[in-house]
Amino acid sequence: MTNEEYIECYRFCLKQGWVHNTPEDYVMLEYFDPISGRQPKYKSHLDKIVKNKDLKDVHILIGEAPPYYPNEIFPEWKNRKYFYDENQSMNTGYFKEPCKHFLEIDDWKNDKSTKLDLLNRLANKGVLIFDIFPFPIFQSTDIREKIVWGESEEDENAVSSFYSSRLSQFDVYLETIFKNRFQCLIESFRDKKIHIYMFSPKLSSVQFLYWLKDISWKDNLVKFNGAFISQDFVINEKTEKPQFFMTKSLENFVLSLANESKEEAQTFISEILLKHPIFMNGSGNPDFKNFVNGIRN
Repeated sequence: MTNEEYIECYRFCLKQGWVHNTPEDYVMLEYFDPISGRQPKYKSHLDKIVKNKDLKDVHILIGEAPPYYPNEIFPEWKNRKYFYDENQSMNTGYFKEPCKHFLEIDDWKNDKSTKLDLLNRLANKGVLIFDIFPFPIFQSTDIREKIVWGESEEDENAVSSFYSSRLSQFDVYLETIFKNRFQCLIESFRDKKIHIYMFSPKLSSVQFLYWLKDISWKDNLVKFNGAFISQDFVINEKTEKPQFFMTKSLENFVLSLANESKEEAQTFISEILLKHPIFMNGSGNPDFKNFVNGIRN
């Protein structure tokens, strides 16, 4: 992204109340700084994949950058946990789960690899994360807690209402900003086979899939096959209770996406939603083994 495109994207998201109200100079520096900025670190990783002529497959994980913690209006730099920054934590689900899956690391706690080594190995495998938003989005603590730990129908409805409130503008963002960003990424892999994984929170993934269903990129989505098997529920790690994927709340959410067309909603559920894994577990954390609508075979 150019400086102009990035700040336009930030201003659009700020207007919707999706991001921290941070001074623009800080926003630009955090992304473009040549030493510690997120953009040069991402580009370095991407270049290794693009220039690897022996690499036949690329694995793109569609994510949603988590808010800084604690959830302050002005995020603290020290709390940033960026996937591509070799000097920041490697013990986040967004980093270690792709490493465990694609690099076949069974004993993460005793693995002695550095983050830089793991990033290089991921690049050699053609693995990268591409966030829906190029910066951490802001979510209220109350809603985020319900997304992660929600057990009741009331919690589910609260979460659905939050995402439903973003429907039209989220589509605008995907169509006018994300689409161009992602197209540039796809075009850089002309000589490679592309595999797209949904690696963002459940409802964000559903909303993204609904937009993607009419775009040719949907053919690159990872499907349930021999490697991944679909299932109706996952055990919530905190409550140790089954957490069903298709609930009344989710059905209502899809119906709102389909502008109250029951036929269109059901077609989306059967032809798209139930055929593609969403790699988040019952606690809302990234997981390739036991996720909200399936398991690894």
